[in-house]
Amino acid sequence: GKNTIGAFYQPRLVFCALDALRTLPQEEVSSGLAEVVKIAAIADADLLDSLEGQTQSLLSCDPSVIGPVVARCVALKAQIVSQDVRDRGQRALLNAGHTVGHGLEAALDFQGIRHGEAVSIGLVLEARWAVREGHCADQDFPDRLERLLRRLGLPTTLPNVDRARVTQAMRLDKKRAGDNLALPVPLRSGHYVLIEVGRDGLQEILSP
Repeated sequence: GKNTIGAFYQPRLVFCALDALRTLPQEEVSSGLAEVVKIAAIADADLLDSLEGQTQSLLSCDPSVIGPVVARCVALKAQIVSQDVRDRGQRALLNAGHTVGHGLEAALDFQGIRHGEAVSIGLVLEARWAVREGHCADQDFPDRLERLLRRLGLPTTLPNVDRARVTQAMRLDKKRAGDNLALPVPLRSGHYVLIEVGRDGLQEILSP
């Protein structure tokens, strides 16, 4: 609902209190790391490569590892947002994994699942759909994402949920335009594009 309130101003400084991360339960650290994987997947193949070799250090919030990773993620997000301040185009790439993720959260009445866990599931399902539809030439990419997310303690498959409710919630996604929805999908590691998907076809994304 924040988008309906008023104007946004870009920050001059981003301050991240990395020590605070060590006060979080492990499940919350993992949940936050889903967003790290997301931005690496959409915009920085080298960062994604490095995450795969540092999962334990990320989970323990080792400052020598988590500091540069957070800084890179902030820089990537700032770069994308600054190119689309009014959220009318490429900024939607930041919602990779979120079409399914938000639908899953809504279908579960926001109970029993963390946001990052829902995004993790969404990243994998959306990537698998992209391969099936011929958008992603790297057929190993969904499996690679799944392995990394699992190593970070995140779920990658749909829980026991009414899929019709998930699909209905997905149809209300903020990226919709008429009967279509702009879905971020991978072409390859570190490079996502927006594909228009008919709302009646969204249930196909939930297929195993």
